[in-house]
Parts: sequence; structure tokens; C-alpha cells
Amino acid sequence: MFRRVVTCMNAAGKPVIVSDGEPRRAHRHIHTPGFAQCLVWHTSSPAAPGSDTTPGLKSVVPGVGETVALFVTFPPDNVYGDPEFDFAALDAEQLEALPGLAELFEKDAPGMHVTPRMCRRRSS
Repeated sequence: MFRRVVTCMNAAGKPVIVSDGEPRRAHRHIHTPGFAQCLVWHTSSPAAPGSDTTPGLKSVVPGVGETVALFVTFPPDNVYGDPEFDFAALDAEQLEALPGLAELFEKDAPGMHVTPRMCRRRSS
């Protein structure tokens, strides 16, 4: 599905591989064939080199000073157009797999969202 290779510098200043494999926050949707997402990486400020904070992340929407790298694979339109498609099951699965983001999805336009403004104003 997804492969993530994390590198860091060792004490001698040489690059080393810290981890190589599927990220801990990858999800293939059961109720939506072909739909998958992977939280590749999350950083917070200050970020410790090589530290992986993705497993404990409460929301995939980044806060002030944070970044989130999220990779999404969307299924073809005909999956959603199937008269048997269960939108309630999709919603439930997204709430679990995409905490913080799924709550922002627009009911009239599935998958579309507006993220809250996270910028701080700079004082002059």
C-alpha cells in the first residue's frame, strides 16, 4: 500500500535509515473500495529530528506550528454512484480514520471541507 522511509543523521553525522515500511497511520477503507489514506508524517514545534509523533496524533488537521503530510488515494466516481453505496458507513469509517478532518466534511459535498484558520497574527 504505502511505504515510508525515515532517515536521520547518526552521532557521526552519517545518514541512517530509522524506519522503512508501512506508516503506522495508514488505512484502506473497507466500505469504499479504492479509498485509502496514509498519514505520512507529522511535526510539531519544536520538532526533534527523527521523532515520529504520528501514532499519537489526535487530529489530522495541523495546529499552529505543526505540519501534516497526508497521502490520499480516491476511488473512481462510479464507487460513490453505485445505488448500493452506504454513505453512513463511509462517514463512520472516516470519523475513525481521519479524526479532526472528517468532522469538517460538508454534508452536501462529501469530501469537501474548510479547515479552521490556524494562523496567528504577528504583532508589529
